[in-house]
Amino acid sequence: MTDLDPTRQRLLDAAGPVFAEKGYDNASVRDITDRAGVNVSAVNYYFRSKEQLYLETVRTAYEAIAEAAALTPPKPGGPAADRLRRFVRAFLTRLLRDDGEPWHRALIMREVSEPTVACAHIVEGFIRPTVQTLLGILDDLLPPGAPAQKRQLIACSIAGQCLHYVHGRHVIPYIVGDDAARDLTVDVLAEHVAEFSLAAIAKLYPARKQGARK
Repeated sequence: MTDLDPTRQRLLDAAGPVFAEKGYDNASVRDITDRAGVNVSAVNYYFRSKEQLYLETVRTAYEAIAEAAALTPPKPGGPAADRLRRFVRAFLTRLLRDDGEPWHRALIMREVSEPTVACAHIVEGFIRPTVQTLLGILDDLLPPGAPAQKRQLIACSIAGQCLHYVHGRHVIPYIVGDDAARDLTVDVLAEHVAEFSLAAIAKLYPARKQGARK
């Protein structure tokens, strides 16, 4: 039995939309096996339990997202402000792309808002590497004496601005209008978030030369 086993793959493909729609607690093994067209016992055979199937489904989701929109750490050198702009654009591209399986993002968002045992796996395999990349850029934007808590809060603020356009994507057209909402492309949003964030950092630390390395 390998990861390419067709029955195992059918179970994962079926479990993803079910878990994304119903959540871990409300999804039943019967829901998943009926969708996959396999016997209920297949879950125990391939995954040992519903929980392990869920963990594997979550892992499949975040690995697919990461592969489709890689967030590689920016190469050292060059203005940190430019590296922040590139990071924000890549992060927004990852969050807003719609060419993958819809359940991938839906499942991750559900797990983050309604965490289960899988949340720790998402953090270690998917979120923490992204945060570390952002913190590395902030190391070059903030003064050496900046408190660690402030550094972390600034990182959360930058990520939060990006996430707003995911969580609010259905509401924004009601606020700004359909035409204006369509104009909010990744490029437009990335430039705004980066510009806003850099201005805030400059206000907090006016003596720090923007874009300079330590």
